[in-house]
Amino acid sequence: MIYTLSKHSFIHKPMKKQFRLTAIFCAGIVLFLAGGCRKDDPQNTVAPPPPPQQYFTRFKIDGVEKQYTNANNTCRFNDFVAANNQYNTGISCYLDSDDLSRNGIGISLNDANAFVLNRTYVNFPTTNAAEYQVALGMLTYTDENGIMTSDMSVVTSPNLRVTLTEQTATYLKGRFSATLYSSANVAVHQLTDGEFYLPIFQ
Repeated sequence: MIYTLSKHSFIHKPMKKQFRLTAIFCAGIVLFLAGGCRKDDPQNTVAPPPPPQQYFTRFKIDGVEKQYTNANNTCRFNDFVAANNQYNTGISCYLDSDDLSRNGIGISLNDANAFVLNRTYVNFPTTNAAEYQVALGMLTYTDENGIMTSDMSVVTSPNLRVTLTEQTATYLKGRFSATLYSSANVAVHQLTDGEFYLPIFQ
């Protein structure tokens, strides 16, 4: 017999050849079995469906993002109120439906004409042809300390803007922004980047 000696190890030449063949054979079996598993397992070939999108209301107060995803949050779309002969559209959202004294936002729009999509509604007269003044538009926000502010003030130009973007029989989507005032008519917050996706109250 002939041995090959290196500085690290020595292997009998016939055994070395047999080792290579065995390694190649084993690798082939592993690849075959792996391919068979991928073929037979549908989870490797069919992607799972995406999860349903969660309802939400989110916005920024002075640049700080707030988000409410409470399951009890809801909205109304084109509810006709016979008492004042007007349509009502709005949202009512809280971080915790068991505590309505803080962390909440509400929007209420009232007008003699039914609300439509892709029109921006404002609360005061406007010279912008793309905007429409409603008979009454109000947004109220209550912070984590229970302090309430709203768009209602002594100003006479629009400081509330709401755009309804998508609607079905079950949900309504929209965007909104506002300048919020204290009870002393002092501007205290800028509300920006507001958007909602909410179930319509049935």
